[in-house]
Amino acid sequence: MLVMEFDGSCKNNPGGSGGYGVVIKEDGRIIDELAGSLKARDGMTNNRAEYIALIIGLKYLKAHYPEHSIICRGDSKLVIYQMTGEYSVNSDNLFDLWKRASKVANVMNVSFEWIERERNKRADELSRRKMTV
Repeated sequence: MLVMEFDGSCKNNPGGSGGYGVVIKEDGRIIDELAGSLKARDGMTNNRAEYIALIIGLKYLKAHYPEHSIICRGDSKLVIYQMTGEYSVNSDNLFDLWKRASKVANVMNVSFEWIERERNKRADELSRRKMTV
């Protein structure tokens, strides 16, 4: 079982540049980390950055660990609960990303779990480190 923790950040919410961070763990030990910058553009928000982090992490896991069961953990209740179906996707600004994330997740053995921000520090650190000015 692998655990993927993800986070996304947007410097000026909305419309600022952002970053994403993904931490992949096995048996509590970090085995991979992904991080990158997100360009400032109209419509970029913290929630979009969170979804982008999730999608990047899921695609990476699908390519590198296709047979593993995965728990995806994030500190965004909105993203996690939209992925579990507990919340509906009411924002046109998020629907495209939810659809992309769902498409990848639906062909994997994956579950989603909300965690408190304090338990997501490494992914948060990676996402903030990659934000540009």
